[in-house]
Amino acid sequence: MKTFTTGDTIFFFDHFDNFQKDVIVRFVCSDENNTKTVYLRTKRGFAVPLEQAWETEKEARAAYADDAQKQVKTYKKEITSVQDLVVFLFHHCVNGEEYTDWNARAAAIQRAKELLDIDLEKQP
Repeated sequence: MKTFTTGDTIFFFDHFDNFQKDVIVRFVCSDENNTKTVYLRTKRGFAVPLEQAWETEKEARAAYADDAQKQVKTYKKEITSVQDLVVFLFHHCVNGEEYTDWNARAAAIQRAKELLDIDLEKQP
């Protein structure tokens, strides 16, 4: 269990997947849908769920990479045919710059290679 106190520096990724480093100013407990969640409020105004805060940059980046790999695997399970790939591309933003779901993009690229032998990562 992570133990933080007011004034501790934490490392995390925000809602836009940007890496952040900030300082805890207070703790907030939320009870939504009968689920209690502890949030760490930071100097710059972030509300970080306790389970998404890390003591070191290395831990934060490792956890983020692990979560990304899990999400890519989950997406790939949805794509078992060329038809699934086409539908997937219409339901996920895989090329929208700031709105891109990078895990969906990775899954689509991998499945395009596996199903169609199309290398979408190759530069034209």
